[in-house]
Amino acid sequence: MAVIGTSLPTAAGGDRTQMIVLVTTIACSMGMALPISTPPNALAFGTNLLTTQQMAKPGVILAVVGLLLSYGLIAIMQLVGFFG
Repeated sequence: MAVIGTSLPTAAGGDRTQMIVLVTTIACSMGMALPISTPPNALAFGTNLLTTQQMAKPGVILAVVGLLLSYGLIAIMQLVGFFG
């Protein structure tokens, strides 16, 4: 997904390439709610001491908080003129 998200705006020649790449990168790093999302999650899940529900609850909370923070970061960066 990150490769598509970074190559698409570059190929389109849009003036918001940096913003799309940054948002895509942040979104890809938020995929931590499930056991198969990262190798450490898979290892922890593989011990059979955790269930998917036990991993999903804090993962969803972190994803929502991260989404709100990333929206705030993008809004602040637009206000200060980072994206031109």
